[in-house]
Amino acid sequence: MAASLLSSNDLIELARRHYRSQGWTVPSRPNKAEATLVSSLARRPDFVVRRDGMLHLVFVSGKVTAATFRLNMQVVFDVQQTNEVCNLVTVCQDRVKPKDERELRKMGFGILIVRESDEPYFLAPAKLQQFDDAIQYEQIPQRLRARTRAAVRQISEGDVCVGILDLVQIVEAELERHVPGSKNWTLGRKINAAETSGVLRPMMKAAADRINFPRIKRAHPGTHNTRRKWIVSRAQAIVDDCLAILFGLP
Repeated sequence: MAASLLSSNDLIELARRHYRSQGWTVPSRPNKAEATLVSSLARRPDFVVRRDGMLHLVFVSGKVTAATFRLNMQVVFDVQQTNEVCNLVTVCQDRVKPKDERELRKMGFGILIVRESDEPYFLAPAKLQQFDDAIQYEQIPQRLRARTRAAVRQISEGDVCVGILDLVQIVEAELERHVPGSKNWTLGRKINAAETSGVLRPMMKAAADRINFPRIKRAHPGTHNTRRKWIVSRAQAIVDDCLAILFGLP
């Protein structure tokens, strides 16, 4: 028997409920900054959700059609024009054809499947917009590649702050290898010692100082907007700095 079709309002409510159950904040309306972003899109999301500096724009499609792709492509284009770092999600009911799933994944859209009789689930993760996860891993020491891939994947498709902290931790552990006895030091002290010993050249030292700042911000978290300003919105720059250090360490 075919599943009964849910109305758009039903899909919105079930999707909202799912996000709340996962610890997201689901505001009744966007804040001022979010409203500015939403108003710049040709297609406005049905709702937005927030968590730890991340912002998901959620669009209810129900069934994937040719019109869905046209609208979603326009949304991706609009978001790119704003330079806003966020995630895009389409809510569908039941089955999504493999071909349609592949196309939505290419756009970076997450696919949230909502069903009347079962718990909602993500068929595809929402990739972070304005973030390039194409990394030249061969330039990274082989012993670090798996952990680095996992951290970058977490930033791109999961919890941005957690992924960034994981990546910074990889850099910090490498500095410890070059600065004996520094394990219990602060990252800032390790960076200074690495510069003094010649491990970090001036440009690498500057990059290391930059990645230390959002790490401090995350260790003493303030508001959602604070994390968004200092960590999530700067994800690409932080990752580039971490990789520059890993590429350049002896």
